[in-house]
Amino acid sequence: MYEVDHIQPHTRISTLYGSPQKWLSLYSTLSHSSLVVFDLLGQDPVGVLKTYAIIKECIQPNGAAILLDNFDDPEAESQCSQYLRIGRQSQL
Repeated sequence: MYEVDHIQPHTRISTLYGSPQKWLSLYSTLSHSSLVVFDLLGQDPVGVLKTYAIIKECIQPNGAAILLDNFDDPEAESQCSQYLRIGRQSQL
């Protein structure tokens, strides 16, 4: 099983905030599948880097992770093996 800081067997999910709650959800998904769609909403910069590390550690060679991100984040592009930007065209 996975270990996450600040989460013990008696910890209630409703008491978790931001990054730890996201990591618990991410680990739960990754324990069943090597395919995941995730976002980084509500995470601080340190939490974002740990989330990237979790994804890299847990995604197996045949797995895939899709990041949904609304921001121009050069860190996201540097963390990905493949990066595809899908933009919305502005209407005049």
